[in-house]
Amino acid sequence: MFLNRLAPGCFHAACDVGGGFREMNPKHTVLVVDDDAVQRALLARILDISGYHVLTAANGREALTILKQKSVEVIVTDVDMPEMSGIELVREVKEHPVLGAPLLGVVILSGLEIHRDEALGLGVSNLIFGVKPIDVESLLEKFSKFFR
Repeated sequence: MFLNRLAPGCFHAACDVGGGFREMNPKHTVLVVDDDAVQRALLARILDISGYHVLTAANGREALTILKQKSVEVIVTDVDMPEMSGIELVREVKEHPVLGAPLLGVVILSGLEIHRDEALGLGVSNLIFGVKPIDVESLLEKFSKFFR
């Protein structure tokens, strides 16, 4: 499992399996959007441990507020949320590119496979669709391609 690769007692991205510290590249900023607080915190923690700077929002409206104030490189969003869905959020960012600048990619997560066509139909060039529960290793591998 992914979390087992960390040194015992170490929960920081700079720790390696040997218990030492490794130099980090400048952190890329990721916005995690999910109305489920546990899912949001878990994904944020995994990304933090993986060396990313993570911002979080509980829904699409909250995410838009953050995007007006902060620059992010990747948005990871759930589909079904109150106030504004992940699909609506991505549409809004696409219509107003300044909101996502310098956006490199979007990850849309859903508990239902039926959202795949709608997500892929958004016309976003660097989009990953994933079905929950997510395979962390696979997601991180795909995720890293945004930064190459």
